[in-house]
Amino acid sequence: MVKDIQKVQVVPLDVVTLPFYGTVAANSATTLVSKRITCRFTTERFRVHFALNSNKQLRVKFYLSPDESAPTSEPLTGYNVLGFEGQVDYVVGDDETVEIPHRVKVTERGYYVKVFADNRDSYEHSIDAQVFIVREEAEE
Repeated sequence: MVKDIQKVQVVPLDVVTLPFYGTVAANSATTLVSKRITCRFTTERFRVHFALNSNKQLRVKFYLSPDESAPTSEPLTGYNVLGFEGQVDYVVGDDETVEIPHRVKVTERGYYVKVFADNRDSYEHSIDAQVFIVREEAEE
C-alpha cells in the first residue's frame, strides 16, 4: 500500500486577496479603490457578502482600471468585469455571500481594482467584498 502512494509537491499559487470594506449611504453610491498593482495579474474570483436586510438593493460592480479615480457616479474608467457577457453587470444579495469565479487577465502593470456600490435603499449598507488575483510576476 505504501508503494502506491505517490509523492506530490504542493506549489502554492501566488494568490493575493484584495479586501474592500466600507459603507454607502442611503440612495447614493461610492467607489472603493485598491492600491496600485505593480505587476501583471489574473483575477480568480470575486466575493461579496450582503448583510441581512440588504434586500437586493445594494448593487455591486467590479472594475479593472488604469487610474485610481473614485467617482461616486458612473461611468467609471476601466473595464466592468461582469458587464462583458452577462445580462446584468452587477451583483445583488440579502444575508448571503455571493462568489463568482471569473478570470480576467490584465497584461499591463499599474492597474487598480475598483468596487462600485450603488445603494438603492433608504438605509445605509455596508460593503464587504474581496477580489482574488494571481500575480503573473513578482511585484516591482
